[in-house]
This record gives sequence, C-alpha cells and structure tokens, in this order.
Amino acid sequence: MFKGLDFVTSEARRYGVRLILSFVNNYKDLGGRPQFVQWARNQGQSLNSDDDFYTNHVVRGYYKNHVRSLLFLAFPTARKAGQPIKERVREERWIQAC
Repeated sequence: MFKGLDFVTSEARRYGVRLILSFVNNYKDLGGRPQFVQWARNQGQSLNSDDDFYTNHVVRGYYKNHVRSLLFLAFPTARKAGQPIKERVREERWIQAC
C-alpha cells in the first residue's frame, strides 16, 4: 500500500530533496479533520465543531494514532533494516495539524 511513498522518500533522500507531507486536511470528502471529529462523536464525545479537532483529547488521540500508523506502515524499508523511523525521516519536515 505504501510502496510508492517508500520509493519517493528513498529517492528524495538519495537526491537531497526534502519532503513535506500532510497527514490531514480540512476536506470532508477526503476524510480530513471532519472524519476524526465524527469518529469521536460516534464514541459519545460532545463536540461543537470540526475545530474541536485541535482541542479534544479523544480526537487528538485518534489523530496521533493515525500518524503513528502511517509512519510505521509507510516506511517498511526502515522497519526491515531496523532503522528507527526518526532516523529515516530526519531530513523531512512533517506538517501536523496538532
């Protein structure tokens, strides 16, 4: 599933290109912030708007788990080599909404 991303990050490192990846967006149709808020609402959280994405501990926890999962799944080469993810991506900047 993430073979393309693994290839892109490997090539970027090889050529000295820095990447900026976004892990979330504001678009409902693409499963961004509104999806995380909806999941929390489904679990009984009382949320007023999608902006609660930034302040609600449950929503933030969902997002943090999402980022951890992406980093783990997106870099199989690093996992197989036993290289810590932070070493693999140290030159990239990660945009995080939280």
